Amino acid sequence: MKILPPLACALLLGWAPASDIPPRFEAVSPFDGGLAAVKLENRWGLLDKTGREMVLPRYERVDAFQEGLAFVRFEGKLGVIDRTAREVVAPRYDEAQGYSEGLAWVKRGGNWGLIDRSGKVVVSLQYEEARPFREGFAPVKAEGRWGFIDRAGKALAAPRYEQVEAFSEGSARVKHGGKWGLLDRSGKPLAASRYDTIGPWAEGFAVVTREGRCGFLDRTGKEGMLLAYDSLGELHEGLSVAILSGKCGVVDKGGQAVVAPRYEAIGAFQRGLAPAKLKGIWGYIDRSGREAIPVQYDFVEAFVDGLARVKLNGKIGLLDRSGKEIAAIRYEGIEAFSQNLAWAKLGGKWGLLDRLGREILAPKYDDAGPFTDGFAPVKAGDRWGLVDRSGLEAVAPRFEQVGAIREGFLAVQAEGKWGFLDLAPLVKK
Repeated sequence: MKILPPLACALLLGWAPASDIPPRFEAVSPFDGGLAAVKLENRWGLLDKTGREMVLPRYERVDAFQEGLAFVRFEGKLGVIDRTAREVVAPRYDEAQGYSEGLAWVKRGGNWGLIDRSGKVVVSLQYEEARPFREGFAPVKAEGRWGFIDRAGKALAAPRYEQVEAFSEGSARVKHGGKWGLLDRSGKPLAASRYDTIGPWAEGFAVVTREGRCGFLDRTGKEGMLLAYDSLGELHEGLSVAILSGKCGVVDKGGQAVVAPRYEAIGAFQRGLAPAKLKGIWGYIDRSGREAIPVQYDFVEAFVDGLARVKLNGKIGLLDRSGKEIAAIRYEGIEAFSQNLAWAKLGGKWGLLDRLGREILAPKYDDAGPFTDGFAPVKAGDRWGLVDRSGLEAVAPRFEQVGAIREGFLAVQAEGKWGFLDLAPLVKK
């Protein structure tokens, strides 16, 4: 059998060599900042959008760029390169975390330390574990206990805690003596370690549990009234789902009951409406607990941009906030909207709906993906192509697989190899 050279193969597949990058790689990653990682003969390198090899495939691994720098593995060790392919740090570390706020954790000899963007060690390799910086501080572990350091390596809180969480909205959750409390940015206790749980911040409050009761803490550490509920949910629009003896109700941030516990489930409020389940069927309640959309569906989802997916008798449709059917409840599946279009499945095939429920494209494809930059992947038989937002085929299905669209290029696989399709000519059409 005659083996065609790469250019001949590209021409047969309909490639435009001046702009596309024909498939010849074992694997690729999407473009990021004008560069894409590519794998050839089991080694990774970097290409620019012209197909020029900025870094010849020589690395065992190339991580994603973070803050303009990427870790690479060579002969089992990790180093750092920048976007010009310059080696900033020679490979010498065993493990590493990506750059965060200009610093990166690296590990060698069993211990973690900190390097800056130039590769200079700013905190010596001394910690058993370390996590990324958040709001200027990083959790570190020494002798089995956790504390925090600042970007200069100075201890905000010496390692003394059993567990810690990263700083968020000016405070960090810490566990001491089996109980949770809060630290402020000066390292002082904002709330004493006396809680069984402390949840994340939501609308300025965190849910806490203590002695079998639930309540809210504000950002100053002040505790509101503890309530006799089994659990409370995060606040959404000033309201929290409260569970008591397996039934759900709603309370406000002051702890006042808004909806008595009688539902089997209640979802988060979105613009005044929340999904609610009663006697095995679903509808929507408003902030007063009134059934704004009657309980009648097998399942419902929260409203997103004014529309919600609902299920009845095994079929799916779309409702608006008034309860009106925007898309009839007849589909086997409806995907989330992307760029104001949603894929809907009928008779085993996928077509397109707009936000008015109109069929932009009759169901015809075996599979499909979300829109990015005006295009979406579609599958016909065992081959993939692209459609535009009008439902027209921009690229006929001919590829074995397709990847993400990034920076105007689509990763595609043909004859077992990966390359990139330049979408700019399609946009101009």
